Amino acid sequence: MHINIVTVKSGWILQKIGERIATGNTDKDHTFTVKHEPDLSADVNFYVDLDNCYFGNKTKFDIGFLTHSDKDSEDYLKHIFTSKNVYDMDGITGMNQRYIDMAIRIGYPKNKTKLMIPIDAENTFSLKKTTLGIVSRGGYVGYGDLFLVELFSSYDLSGFKIKILGSGWQNVVDIGLELGIDIEYFPSEDYTFYEGFYHSLDYLLIPTLCTAGPMSFPEALSCGLPIISSEVGYVNYEFQADYVYPPGNTQKLFKILQKIRLPIEERRNQIKGFNWENYREELVEFIKELQ
Repeated sequence: MHINIVTVKSGWILQKIGERIATGNTDKDHTFTVKHEPDLSADVNFYVDLDNCYFGNKTKFDIGFLTHSDKDSEDYLKHIFTSKNVYDMDGITGMNQRYIDMAIRIGYPKNKTKLMIPIDAENTFSLKKTTLGIVSRGGYVGYGDLFLVELFSSYDLSGFKIKILGSGWQNVVDIGLELGIDIEYFPSEDYTFYEGFYHSLDYLLIPTLCTAGPMSFPEALSCGLPIISSEVGYVNYEFQADYVYPPGNTQKLFKILQKIRLPIEERRNQIKGFNWENYREELVEFIKELQ
């Protein structure tokens, strides 16, 4: 089967979508081309965006891609369908159910429609890591260094990036790197650097076992940064942290990390399984169902 994808102009997002649908097809029984006009020799012409690509000139077999309708207007969609003889098309795909339902309400046969979402973001972009920052001064780490080593060696932190600012942490950093932790070290105590460092974080992590402060706590608050802290010093007395765990308790801390990581992974899971290979297979199956 030869499927020709009809687009309007190069550089347009729908032109890119057309190219991605066509690229990588390895099925010897089906070939894809991308052109700016219908191919009368093709078995199927697939019009990417009915509004701009299809002008009512029927070929052997025509599929339309319903990508949007201005102002979600059924009247506007009906005008397009009527003026371009869309009702005579062999089938319509849509990238969201909203517009498919609109097409059905204005009279297009439901059994000739199919929801097909043309994205492959999961394989294009990496999953964002959550950046945890640790800030200390004067080379004193309050025994939080050994606590971090225990955390690094006991739990899966693949979804996190660790950034440490301040002197005295080189041994922790070296061990973390050996364990495969994504860790970055800034052994500077130049105060002019601190604000930018806080702004590069998703959370401030305070691993300290004992302290009268810590000074990083109010600094992070001034930047509006969420804080995960052991229950020491200021915490739960003068100021409130977003998440608090008992000093030295790696298990409780890891449960917090799982909790803050979960929404990020759930967002990612919404697009799981969407890719160009599956889209091509769905398109071919839809065409076969209509024939």
